[in-house]
Amino acid sequence: MAAFVTDPLAVARRQLLRLARTPQQAIAALTSPVLFLTLFRYVFGGAIPVPGLPYVDYVVPAMLVQNLIFLGFTSAAGQYTLICLAWCAGLTAVASAAALRSYRRL
Repeated sequence: MAAFVTDPLAVARRQLLRLARTPQQAIAALTSPVLFLTLFRYVFGGAIPVPGLPYVDYVVPAMLVQNLIFLGFTSAAGQYTLICLAWCAGLTAVASAAALRSYRRL
């Protein structure tokens, strides 16, 4: 049960540190929800009839869910990148150690 709480917090911490280190990603993370909401509200607002409620009340929760899904994909891609980097670093360490051993024999 503790891992159910601590693991997402660790992933969120990593993502926030990554956003702080790369301002381009921070700007993209902040502007893309605004752009999507503006696009769906003003460009497609009259094209999709929603019976019983205004279109804005329908699209805002959908945009929130969409942004959460995008955030999940971004976190998964970040984790995959970290796993690949760790694997490559392990291979590099093994190759470096082998090279040092062979150099010492000379």
